[in-house]
Amino acid sequence: MCNANRMEVKVITWGATIVSIKCPDKYGDTADVVLGFDDLESYLDPSLNSYIGCILGRCANRIMDGSFKIKDTDYFLTRNEMDRHHLHGGVREQKEISSAHIDPHFDSVALNFHSKPIFAAKKNEHFLSSSSKQQLINCQTNGFGRRIWESHLEDGCSVIMSYLSADGDEGYPGAVLVTAKFKLTDDNRLTIGIRASTSKPTLVNLSHGSLFNLAGHDAGEEELRSHKITLNCDRWTVSEFEDPVPTGAIRGVGGTTMDLRIAKTIGESVDKATLGKGFDHNFCVLRNSQPEVSFVARALHPKTGRFLEIYSDQPGVQFYTASRLPPYTPATIFPCDDQVVDCADPCDCETESSNAESHVSEKNKLQFLPGKAGAEYKRFCAFGLQPQNYPNAVNVAKFPCPILRPGQVYYHDLIYKFGVQLCDSL
Repeated sequence: MCNANRMEVKVITWGATIVSIKCPDKYGDTADVVLGFDDLESYLDPSLNSYIGCILGRCANRIMDGSFKIKDTDYFLTRNEMDRHHLHGGVREQKEISSAHIDPHFDSVALNFHSKPIFAAKKNEHFLSSSSKQQLINCQTNGFGRRIWESHLEDGCSVIMSYLSADGDEGYPGAVLVTAKFKLTDDNRLTIGIRASTSKPTLVNLSHGSLFNLAGHDAGEEELRSHKITLNCDRWTVSEFEDPVPTGAIRGVGGTTMDLRIAKTIGESVDKATLGKGFDHNFCVLRNSQPEVSFVARALHPKTGRFLEIYSDQPGVQFYTASRLPPYTPATIFPCDDQVVDCADPCDCETESSNAESHVSEKNKLQFLPGKAGAEYKRFCAFGLQPQNYPNAVNVAKFPCPILRPGQVYYHDLIYKFGVQLCDSL
């Protein structure tokens, strides 16, 4: 997709992944501002690609202990983070889904964009070689971001991706039909309209996992630290970096280092708010009284003048500073009987597990991720702003309900607005 302002966006069917966003700076020079890889094999490799640029779901972010209950039924999901929590859809062997896997009672609610039905997306057979397709069948999957989506080109500036998740997929109940419409406008807005319907009550919380560096995808930590960040958020869901599932407490940001309502450099914020660990935290968006999208966040790279504004209709946003890219060694956190999940006093909700031990995966043995055009992606080389429902919302009664029921349609409208600012001030 391209527009009249020399902005270009590329999306592939693997995970409905954005692989490139090119946009000009204040000098007229164009650069690619999202992380990615040069070849399909790298996107398929889970030791290299952890949800970079893809659709996050069936439930984005974390579910504590990989379990939840709907009515009187307990559901158990794959625990693909720290051997304890469920993250971004889970990990299981890929299974090809045919019409035989579709629930015969599937409630085919019409999912429409401007009254156009979008069930009949044509499969894109041009991106994948036969060897790559076989690799897809044999590989492990991480939720919707590691599945082949069907695609349909509407015109030169929009594409619709669709995916049918079978009943029981990754442990979730119900068959879920998801569509995502990507559209690039001439005012440099990339809109992503996500819709979903289900055959049974289930969890749906969808977002997008692009990682940005507005100086250029290969600019690294130094340029990332100089970005100025603003979040339209007055509260955050309390969590620890080492065990990032929210405790259930919600705290105001006022008077704390988590207050990003006034522009601060990412470097300053990482150093002061997280003691150098980096952000991987959910913030609560100040939403409009109307149901349409609200302003969520703004990032500016002063040297190039590029800025990114994000708008969404979701209640939260995960702010992430690529803190878990190599070289990074996470701890394995084990359940603690006295851990607080929900309480009246936020000050009593933070608990730390004393049962942590070192856990090193293949990914964490790397010193960097080999990115596109020879780039070396390391910790703090990019940022992510992922609008979504609150993490672990299904297990915390006071969080917004993430359950989708038959006959309902899940909506998430997400807007990335790119532009150029000639002066350094935000």
